[in-house]
Amino acid sequence: MPEDKWGFDRWAKSYDQDVTKAGQSDDWMFGGYERILDKVVDYCELASNRYSAVLDIGVGTGNLASRFVERDISVIGIDTSHEMLTICKQKYPDIALGIGGFLKIPLPA
Repeated sequence: MPEDKWGFDRWAKSYDQDVTKAGQSDDWMFGGYERILDKVVDYCELASNRYSAVLDIGVGTGNLASRFVERDISVIGIDTSHEMLTICKQKYPDIALGIGGFLKIPLPA
């Protein structure tokens, strides 16, 4: 299991509550959290593109990934935090999950 060097395993249990609270403020990182997640999906131009799947790197508790699932798009999510993945799986059992970081994704040369 990868080392949790950023503390996300420790933050996992309160993450959703914390970002929801911060999202309602002018918090520098999470202000407008829900609106930002919706914008990410909008920028993917889902109306004009027919994606069957997306890869969510740093899926966390699945807040962004769930927006794709709502649009009948399969999601593969990876994260370095085992605890975040555990919560994501509880919330969204249809999301395929794996442990790891983006630097470990095997890409063609």
